[in-house]
Amino acid sequence: MILHPHRLWMIWSALLIFGALRSPGVTIEQSLVLEQSGGLKASYVYEIPNAAAGLLTGLQRAVSSRVNATPNGGVLDEAAVRRQFSGIRGVYVENYARFQLENSQRVEFSVVALDAPVALESGAFGAFHYTRSENPSDGGQLELAMPSDEMREAVNPDHAARLAELLGGFQLILTITVPSPIHEDSTGQADGPLRRKWQLSLPELLSKELPLVCVKW
Repeated sequence: MILHPHRLWMIWSALLIFGALRSPGVTIEQSLVLEQSGGLKASYVYEIPNAAAGLLTGLQRAVSSRVNATPNGGVLDEAAVRRQFSGIRGVYVENYARFQLENSQRVEFSVVALDAPVALESGAFGAFHYTRSENPSDGGQLELAMPSDEMREAVNPDHAARLAELLGGFQLILTITVPSPIHEDSTGQADGPLRRKWQLSLPELLSKELPLVCVKW
């Protein structure tokens, strides 16, 4: 199973009690592009230290069991990535590449969806709630669901300490691009009139005011 933002909250919750660690650790980039035609293009880049690769795969299996999904090889397994998006109407993995670097493994892949609402409602891209008018040119709203207080309070501090030590750190870079100008009350860092960006690392996740991810256009 791929670790999308909503499932990553299960890991992030385990790291909430820690400050920034010394090494960059696991880095995940997710980019969503909502097209004027109503389609969606999603791109992913994972950089995983060699020392954390086995742990991350095992953790993905554990998360799979928690959400009643079939355990698989995770993001380092191309067949598993393709299975993650199979069975969703109009959705397919466009490409997949895995590189062995000196001290880490890098995975890059992209997914295309012909119908963004159908794709996002499937949950395969994350826990996004997508609201769009009948006419795509009239705009819409995309918001990422946040973890509950109960989920964060259920974290075992000892398990969290060990996980944080083994992963060496964590950072998510999320970028959302929409088909028309973004409203001023949207959150995130502005990166042009059509794009917002969030960089979430351990310091942000330590905050009791968890970051709101919401784009309106």
